[in-house]
Amino acid sequence: MTIRTGAKIDAAQIDAALAAHAEWKNRLSKAATDKNRDLPVGTICRDDRCAFGEWFYARPKVDQLQPCPHHVRRLHAAFHMMAGNIALDIAVGDFQVALDKIHSANFRRMSDDLATALSAWKSMDDAQGRRSA
Repeated sequence: MTIRTGAKIDAAQIDAALAAHAEWKNRLSKAATDKNRDLPVGTICRDDRCAFGEWFYARPKVDQLQPCPHHVRRLHAAFHMMAGNIALDIAVGDFQVALDKIHSANFRRMSDDLATALSAWKSMDDAQGRRSA
């Protein structure tokens, strides 16, 4: 999935971010189930290495620090740290521990909170676009 760069966020950018992060949950689950240790742990734990993170951190600082984007950034970073910890469990062979974390209420809540924040940002941006049109 490709996130377009630019000052304005749009529905396609948020939708791409949501799909990409859902895919990572599936990829981690499959890796743990298949006992595939070959995951880029050092990349997964970084929120600036996915397409959304690259796009986000390329935005002007003033845009990043607005309340809604700042909240998204914090949740996005926390998601990547949690996913990175799961990837590390898989890399060292703790497959059941990784699966337990993937299916935990904590990981589900983290994913849901990120999705909710991204959707709220998308709604705010849509509303601002309608007002300026």
